[in-house]
Amino acid sequence: MKNLYKWAINLLHDNNKASLDATITLDQIINEYVLENHGKIIQIDSTEDMRKVQGNGLDQLVIPELLPRGEIVGRYEPDTKFMFLIPTKLKSWMGERQINYQQFEKDVIKHREGHKKRMRLTKGTPLSMASFPCLIFKCDIDEETLNRDVTENL
Repeated sequence: MKNLYKWAINLLHDNNKASLDATITLDQIINEYVLENHGKIIQIDSTEDMRKVQGNGLDQLVIPELLPRGEIVGRYEPDTKFMFLIPTKLKSWMGERQINYQQFEKDVIKHREGHKKRMRLTKGTPLSMASFPCLIFKCDIDEETLNRDVTENL
């Protein structure tokens, strides 16, 4: 029994060390999800801005940069740098990769000005749909962060 106990403890220590080595950052999770689902994310400027109303019918006209043809998993507004993701789709994707969604959500709220709110993902597009519960967070990288990441990898 003593040998079995030692073997089990060593196995648990090795597994714990391997899981700590395999941890990925918040940015890596966001990057992987967005890159795998790029064609499923509406990319459009925010339709709510402070432009003066001209009354010419073009005040709320926003041309989408990317409109998905199939499933929609989120929305990205380049002008505000906010990402809107549907939690059920994100949870499913993270579950397949054994990533803890609750911890991810806490980190997004803490580090990326994140919050949860219902949002019309198709706002400003020809498709008019009801609002979805969304995880909303700031999704921009300043030049200093980008340069730091590049030099760390060299």
